[in-house]
Amino acid sequence: MINYPNLGVQIPEIQLPVSSVDLQKWSVIACDQFTSQPEYWKEVADFVGTEPSTLHLVFPEVFLGKEDESSRIKNIHANMQHYLETGLLQPHDGMIYVERTVSGKTRRGLMLALDLEKYDFNAGSTTLIRATEGTIL
Repeated sequence: MINYPNLGVQIPEIQLPVSSVDLQKWSVIACDQFTSQPEYWKEVADFVGTEPSTLHLVFPEVFLGKEDESSRIKNIHANMQHYLETGLLQPHDGMIYVERTVSGKTRRGLMLALDLEKYDFNAGSTTLIRATEGTIL
């Protein structure tokens, strides 16, 4: 890892899926989306099935507080371990360039490691690492 302490960032080792993984099934939307639509997450689960997917590594917020919460967490841990042990993931040093277009506007960014000591979520913050939208406490 390359460390830039004054900026509060590191260029990390990132685990990416091997080339044989179907990327349409691998990637899913952030787990804090569709929080009131469990049917969306069911459709995703039906599409993904048992194929390797980040769906099996995240806990969609729509399921917080449900009866199966602890079994979901155990399954996430087991899937993480399985993906690492079976070589499904390969380590790469570097950042990931992200580009997405929403409502005709393109947003670009880099995924890298952040020092949370340099982060401030408060409105009006001028720290180098800060929230871009409101934070619910």
